[in-house]
Amino acid sequence: MRDTSEFIRNILYLRCSDGRSRRPEDIRGHCVHQIRLPGGVLNADFCSCKTDTPVSVEDLRELTMIQIRTMVGLKNPDEIILASHDRCGAANALGLTHLEVVSRHEDWKRVLEAEFPDISISVVHEELPVEDENERRHIYLASSQEEPVLQQAAQMG
Repeated sequence: MRDTSEFIRNILYLRCSDGRSRRPEDIRGHCVHQIRLPGGVLNADFCSCKTDTPVSVEDLRELTMIQIRTMVGLKNPDEIILASHDRCGAANALGLTHLEVVSRHEDWKRVLEAEFPDISISVVHEELPVEDENERRHIYLASSQEEPVLQQAAQMG
């Protein structure tokens, strides 16, 4: 894996298309190439259950992989970030709990790590906004090899 600490990172950011999620602060200022799909990596499952299509969920997942492979070939990213957020319509339509959403993203992370061993793969999950009298903040759970996001989510309840 390349050392990305001293230069602008080239990031492939796969996220939900609804526009509700926001990028974490630590990637601002870097070169971010987005792939936006309804539900992000949940898109294949969502499309297979919510449309009258003869295409299998496996074929739809492969289509997502083709999009990722294409962007990796075009943009040569240092990192791929898989992003999800609470109140995701695709996740709700699939009946997924918070932990199931995080788990599916971790599954995709493992697939991408096997396919792209020289690229850093991470998962970012945006929690519900925290409201108080003075500000609105977004809380992010980020996974790394040292501290998987699934463990963090389980600790939060």
